[in-house]
Amino acid sequence: MSGDIDLDGNNIADSGVLFQREQAAADGDVTAQGQWWTKTATPNRPMFTDDSSQDFELLENNFGFALSDEDTLLTTGEKIVFYAPYDMTITSVYASLKTAPTVQALTIDVESPAGTSLLTSVLSIGTSSFTDEETGMTKAIAKGARVSVDIDQADTAGAASGAKIFITHVRT
Repeated sequence: MSGDIDLDGNNIADSGVLFQREQAAADGDVTAQGQWWTKTATPNRPMFTDDSSQDFELLENNFGFALSDEDTLLTTGEKIVFYAPYDMTITSVYASLKTAPTVQALTIDVESPAGTSLLTSVLSIGTSSFTDEETGMTKAIAKGARVSVDIDQADTAGAASGAKIFITHVRT
């Protein structure tokens, strides 16, 4: 069988295991209906897509950390360390500031293990900006691995403050 099954609102009861084929993306939108599907990935990922083409990865989680208080000027160095509570794949990293840099860009790196960057390029929040993000990542981290967040370059003559980082990941 290769098509969709339309049961006209009837439940499948007492069916045991339900298998679902993998696919690269959701089917086309249908007004007022969502889609449950399995994304082709390693490992497979359960997905939901709403009727406006917004994809939601059902196993995706976020860690959020403050790298500083809200008002003290940021300095360089290692700001937080945590040890992965479970095996995971990092899918994106987002950084934000309360106060934007005014003199030079602020750069932030996420490293594991042994100081190796997890990012394609460090996050860089330019003057008069408040955020930067890297998406589309697939960086595997083992349970217990040390992860650090470092400020590599600070806006020391400027005003950058209130740094936060959000690490989006899928438990594997």
